[in-house]
Amino acid sequence: NFYLEVNLDNINYNINKIKEKTSKKIMAVVKADAYGLGIEKVTEFLSDKVDAFAVINMEEALKVKSEKDVLILTPELSREDIELIKDNFIITIDNEELLKKI
Repeated sequence: NFYLEVNLDNINYNINKIKEKTSKKIMAVVKADAYGLGIEKVTEFLSDKVDAFAVINMEEALKVKSEKDVLILTPELSREDIELIKDNFIITIDNEELLKKI
């Protein structure tokens, strides 16, 4: 058995260091269930520290409970998904077929 311990103070410290070095916006990539740490808990912790989140698909995007922008990196979208993204999410468009859908 093994476990992973994440020190939230260290994450906070790192984000603050980044903010000291740049005025650019910060997007936290929380794909793969925040790398196994739990997307809901991680995005809740980071919500007031970053400007946006990036996830891998619509399923993960719907788990992000934040008013921040959410970028879907590899969207495979149904018709229902397309309606959702119009108001709530940013998507990457990597092919002409997806461009035609939206």
